[in-house]
Amino acid sequence: MFRWLRTGNPYNALLLLIYAIIVKYCFLSHPMVPVLQPQADGWLYPYLVKGLRDGAGFTPTGFAILAFLLLFVQALLLNSIVNRFRLLPGANYFPAFCFILFSSFFSEWNNFSGPLVANLLLLMMVSGLFRLYDSQRSRGGAFSLGFITGVASLFYLPALGLLPLIWITLLISRSFRPEEWILALAGTLCPYYFLATVLFLAGQLPLLDSLPVHLFSYPLLTQAYWLLAGMVLLIWWFLYGSIRLQRDYRKMMIHTRKCWQILLTFVCLGLALPFLPGLFSLTGWLAAFIPITVFIALGFWHIRKGWLALLVHLSALAYIFLFHWVY
Repeated sequence: MFRWLRTGNPYNALLLLIYAIIVKYCFLSHPMVPVLQPQADGWLYPYLVKGLRDGAGFTPTGFAILAFLLLFVQALLLNSIVNRFRLLPGANYFPAFCFILFSSFFSEWNNFSGPLVANLLLLMMVSGLFRLYDSQRSRGGAFSLGFITGVASLFYLPALGLLPLIWITLLISRSFRPEEWILALAGTLCPYYFLATVLFLAGQLPLLDSLPVHLFSYPLLTQAYWLLAGMVLLIWWFLYGSIRLQRDYRKMMIHTRKCWQILLTFVCLGLALPFLPGLFSLTGWLAAFIPITVFIALGFWHIRKGWLALLVHLSALAYIFLFHWVY
């Protein structure tokens, strides 16, 4: 069943688009208004929503289509990054497939939201992190990665919590160099410096007071049993991919190993992001879903028995159907 995913044929992107429309039809047919989280949204996100709604005339259907397109583009970008740095044994479309399939588990991940917008920038960040091994570009790369993190936080404020990911990646890639750490911090603060400068010149500096300052929260989940079932399935497939990674780890090139170490660090830090705002939200785990998808894709790559792959696929589709159509 998954033979077509094991090849790098560019026409597979069209098949994935058709597959994505089928899997996410429930979100497209039942559109919702954009998600606003005053405790977690970055400074730019509310203005983006207002501009699209009032200026461009976006309706809930328009936002649903935009969210779908963002998810599909992110799936292809993640797939391109995985293939470029050879994290899987060969060129394939499993990362994009897994991103489309498992992002459908939770409706919050398919609504237009700050984390969804920030994920586009975080994917650029991941690609840059994998290139930090090049010592000739390390200083500029550290600043650029910090800048990307700062811009992402203007849409989803807890993205600032990924700054340690840059520092840890620098430690993984090379010996400690304090100037690179300082440049990463300076790059993260740079978007806020530009923002404050523009607002000061426009006489609107008090608008910065809208940035939330409340920190730490705990989840108050509704529909807990269904959410728990989806999380258990994701954890199960993530663990299977992790086990397969341990078996293949010694056979990998040194740089590939470092890339997997960076992804594992990303998972740990990304899982903490939703707890940083004053109000917990499931959408915050969209950032952690990026590296988790790569682990799941590795597990899917190693499923060689057709009946087992079909069973895993059908179990995921059954959960999506029951949760979003029946429950």
